[in-house]
Amino acid sequence: MITPRTRAFVFNNPNNPTGTVFTREELAEVASVLAEHGILAIVDEIYEEFVYDGRRHVSLAALPGAREHVLLINGYSKAYAMTGWRVGYAAGPSWLIDRMLVIHQHLISSPCSFAQKGASVAYSEAADHVRAMVETYDRRRMLLNEALARVPKIRYSLPEGACFFFLRIDSRLDSATLARTIASREGLVLTPGGAFGPTGEHHLRFSFAALPEPRVGEAVNRLAAALEAIVE
Repeated sequence: MITPRTRAFVFNNPNNPTGTVFTREELAEVASVLAEHGILAIVDEIYEEFVYDGRRHVSLAALPGAREHVLLINGYSKAYAMTGWRVGYAAGPSWLIDRMLVIHQHLISSPCSFAQKGASVAYSEAADHVRAMVETYDRRRMLLNEALARVPKIRYSLPEGACFFFLRIDSRLDSATLARTIASREGLVLTPGGAFGPTGEHHLRFSFAALPEPRVGEAVNRLAAALEAIVE
């Protein structure tokens, strides 16, 4: 897919919507391509704290020789539950950050003062809370895995990170119509896979970020009932 016009590519790790966590070996291959073609990777690492089964998040920028080819995008919305405060940041080579600042400073103002102070405290004092939240997500992940495995009309891989199951559902309906139909029939809101590009069609993203453990069974039962009615 790389052509003479290619300047950068974008991906996120851990991945939304699939939950894939890229290994150091996989990232080393990416770093090799970056160096060979002289292009930039813009890497969204917003879910870096959400990894399971003993995995560790590896930043592409940490690999030897990769730093000059990587722009990291991150924020406080996920790990620190500061969604509404809209605080994020970018980290990259100075030549790129300097040029970003020239444009950025004329487009938007900085986050409000209390959000900046909260972000600082989050990094310095909230590590225990983050670990507790990830443990909660992991319990939900495994409960959902157990329940979804009993639904016959879906296929999926157990997510390695983030907070989503990306469900393969073979239906005559496009993913947006399927999501709307499930929502109207069962009150269950899923994200159409087509929102993530053409290869996401025939998929629905099932988020467990705000799903209480006692309602996991109910949510999956609603999904199963909807699919039984609308998927041949």
